[in-house]
Amino acid sequence: MADSFISLGLALILSIVLVYMAMAGQFESLSSPFIIMFSIPPTFIGVVVGLLIMGKPLSIMALIGYILLVGIVVNNAIVLIDGDRRRRMKRGFPAN
Repeated sequence: MADSFISLGLALILSIVLVYMAMAGQFESLSSPFIIMFSIPPTFIGVVVGLLIMGKPLSIMALIGYILLVGIVVNNAIVLIDGDRRRRMKRGFPAN
């Protein structure tokens, strides 16, 4: 069980780093991916509070669900940032 937690924690950290690197290349900026990554910590708070309210322990399934949640939240943040950049460019402002 401990080995599984360590492996999933390492997978989560590695996925965050790789996603940041991919977004930095896609956006050609270091600030936009950094802003997107700030949407991840509140998910941890929400998961911990949700587990405490429901009285459930932190399990392998909960960690897999958290990794999935991080993916969804990052995807949503990318859509929001990209939409903002498009609106700014449409109005004549610089994208960054």
